[in-house]
Amino acid sequence: VSLRDVWLAAASRGATPYFHYDDVTITYGDAHQQVTAVAAWLVERGVKKGDRVAVGMRNYPEWAMAHWAIQCIGAVTVSLNAWWIADELKYAFTDSGATAAIVDGERLDRLSDELISELGVHSVLVVRGTTRPGTFAWADVANNSAAVLPDVEIKTDDDATILYTSGTTGFPKGAAGSHRNYVTNIWNGLFAVALAGKMAGITPAPNDAPKPQAIAFTTFPYFHIAGLCGMTSHTNNGGAIVSQFKWDPADAMRLIEKYKVASFGGVPTVVRSMLEHPDRDKYDLSSLTA
Repeated sequence: VSLRDVWLAAASRGATPYFHYDDVTITYGDAHQQVTAVAAWLVERGVKKGDRVAVGMRNYPEWAMAHWAIQCIGAVTVSLNAWWIADELKYAFTDSGATAAIVDGERLDRLSDELISELGVHSVLVVRGTTRPGTFAWADVANNSAAVLPDVEIKTDDDATILYTSGTTGFPKGAAGSHRNYVTNIWNGLFAVALAGKMAGITPAPNDAPKPQAIAFTTFPYFHIAGLCGMTSHTNNGGAIVSQFKWDPADAMRLIEKYKVASFGGVPTVVRSMLEHPDRDKYDLSSLTA
């Protein structure tokens, strides 16, 4: 089993909501069309199985779609810390050997034409930003509804990602993760829920019983293992994901109320800023269960 298999199973949900961002909903079907188009574009641009493709942007829905497109062709997602400056980005590209990139406008501003040329990056796809000569707009590429997902054989132990450590005491180190790592993480999460239910004496609902869609609010950055594994698990489980341009507790509570968010995750500072917000009682947060 590979992450390509995980995505194709998730994509079969069609009209089910996948992402709620900026009060716009993207369905699994919409996302799959864009994933397919970007995957086909990467192959047309010469990206092959095992090649490294850098992804650097805020928690936009396109982060997830870029990641799934890369996984669907057997390439490797190189996760760029969105706080890195030009020299740090240069280090990651050089260290990983990434030859293509999918970045937002803010990241593109930190990558000069000279640096892109020096790094040997042959293809740059720009999300939610202004393109420059030699770069390509996500909207133009992802709207290709005639694209077909390329065939590729992906083995369970093939590399799927390179995520960078914080580099607290030296240069960041690229930690490789395999398809097996991510699929195991998904199954461990499902097992933990099943075990907790069993220990609590909860009788599972029949398999054919209708189940409400789980809505999750994500605040961990997708370039971090916590954010990426959370996004991957929510996708596998058919959930809908809510994210923001930047953490805003009042707007987060509005979104929780609007989309009836069931689960919410964040570091203690983020959670506390919501719990202690003076307007907390103005919002209905009763949908939150975890």
